[in-house]
Amino acid sequence: MDPAQLGTGHLADDFVDIDERVDLITYGFPCQDISNAGKQKGFTDEDGNRTRSGLFFEALRIIDEFKPKFAIAENVKALTSKKFTEEFKTVLDSLDEVGYNNYWQVLNAKDYGIPQNRERVFIISIRKDIDKGFTFPEPKPLTLRLKDLLENEVDEKYYLSNSQYEGLVKTTFHQVSYQSRVLNTEGVS
Repeated sequence: MDPAQLGTGHLADDFVDIDERVDLITYGFPCQDISNAGKQKGFTDEDGNRTRSGLFFEALRIIDEFKPKFAIAENVKALTSKKFTEEFKTVLDSLDEVGYNNYWQVLNAKDYGIPQNRERVFIISIRKDIDKGFTFPEPKPLTLRLKDLLENEVDEKYYLSNSQYEGLVKTTFHQVSYQSRVLNTEGVS
């Protein structure tokens, strides 16, 4: 398509051939303003401007225009916390208003075969006219360790220099020394 033809303001109009074929949209929106490690401003800052996490509304606009059968979102667990009750309610209510039933759950990667403790909220949105319900998969036992996935031979460019290593060992991260973070060199660290 010629870029000069774009710009009607409606994605579905600009991509007529695409909108009839969209069954699934997967999306996320920046978590910096929701994450425990971030600024925790939510969707708007103190002046009422949208934060990076406010990009949710752009995803919503695209979902509303294309009306896919399914939309799957992933974000940090903190989105479901008490601090962000209003933001999470906005997400679910907004998707409901544009025609979707929503199923959500906080899942941890370690419960699905990945040796990493990584909790994320997943929101499965199903267009109301086709929804027959949704059930999240049951957790399964973790059988792998990180060392099971690592390569035996690693290029030296991936190694820390001595000064980087010393900085890591001397870190005050969470006021805990390096030695106390290693629980077992053959097991969990």
